[in-house]
Amino acid sequence: MSPFSRLLRLLGWLGAGGFFCFGALGLTIQTLERVPLPRSLSGISGTTLGRYFNQGAGITQFHPETFWELRPGAEVLGVRINQDGFRGVWGPKARDARFRVLALGDSYTLDPGNAEETSWPRMIEAGMRKSGFEAQVLNFGMPGYTAYQGLRLYETKARQWSPDLVLAAFGSRHEIENGDYGRSDIEKAEITRGYAHRFRRFLERNGTMRFLSFALDPPKTPAQLASQNGRTRPRLTPQEMESTLVELVNAVRRDGHSIALILPPRLELVEDLLKGITAYDEAIRRAAAATNTLLIDVHKALESRQQEVRGGGAKTLGNVVFYDAERLTSEGAIRYAIAVYTALMNAQMVPKLADSAGMHAGPRAASGPGSRAATK
Repeated sequence: MSPFSRLLRLLGWLGAGGFFCFGALGLTIQTLERVPLPRSLSGISGTTLGRYFNQGAGITQFHPETFWELRPGAEVLGVRINQDGFRGVWGPKARDARFRVLALGDSYTLDPGNAEETSWPRMIEAGMRKSGFEAQVLNFGMPGYTAYQGLRLYETKARQWSPDLVLAAFGSRHEIENGDYGRSDIEKAEITRGYAHRFRRFLERNGTMRFLSFALDPPKTPAQLASQNGRTRPRLTPQEMESTLVELVNAVRRDGHSIALILPPRLELVEDLLKGITAYDEAIRRAAAATNTLLIDVHKALESRQQEVRGGGAKTLGNVVFYDAERLTSEGAIRYAIAVYTALMNAQMVPKLADSAGMHAGPRAASGPGSRAATK
């Protein structure tokens, strides 16, 4: 056998042996459940939702424009996600005779603290139907979303449902959160759209590659990377949020649809924990004023109820309106629905509806302070 043939045989055996060892290592890693989150995703989601990017079983999956989206078929805090990736009974994108409303927002829009029929978007739909008007409300609430992610969700997906009216409810608290790895959402979007990030995601589809990458180069914590970048900053500044909402309003109107902005609710305690969050309320108001858009102040409606119940007592992480910083109680959802429903009726943004007392919300909610919570 010639030296060249022996060299080829040796290289063949080495290649086969390396392939076998690589496969055995991968099988071991999978069996021991030691496969780490892809580094390309951990740099985008950070500690906020990174733990949910489990292979094939997590509640979220990566999206290059919105960073994450709900996985079809997943269950999020008791809420089943349909095959299109949002809450509610699945339905075709094609339009029918019903007036279609699309609700964009974060966890308070998803409303995981309530059953489907008692979530605030569904109660608005029920109120319209009870008044004799056929309507359909689609719930595109996404946990952890900022206004920027909401804009991208509308542009890349939600607009395909051709709504008559869009309700945009952002600003409860996610915009002011520290940006993962010292990056804003706008900066992260530039990364995820790039070819380098796409190539890295392709390589990281292999669990063994991810394990070796983490073993040879342990990842830094978000705080370490933010310090390395020389800065910490919010996911969106108030100015960025204002311009993002203006862009969303213009995008919806270019599509020939109507839109209303919602100043969403939040726990009183959040304002003490997140200093400066009220600047985002002003950003929402400026965006509404600049675009002559209806502003529905749900925050004011629910805050008055919080103060009424508290009666001068200490602020807490839960009350009759909120379970916690992510979920509304049934009363909170009712008051949210009445505030939005009444504002839309008064602004004549939907065909004439019955009085808000006719909503499927119970007599207590119909007479509560949330029934007059809109500003224009």
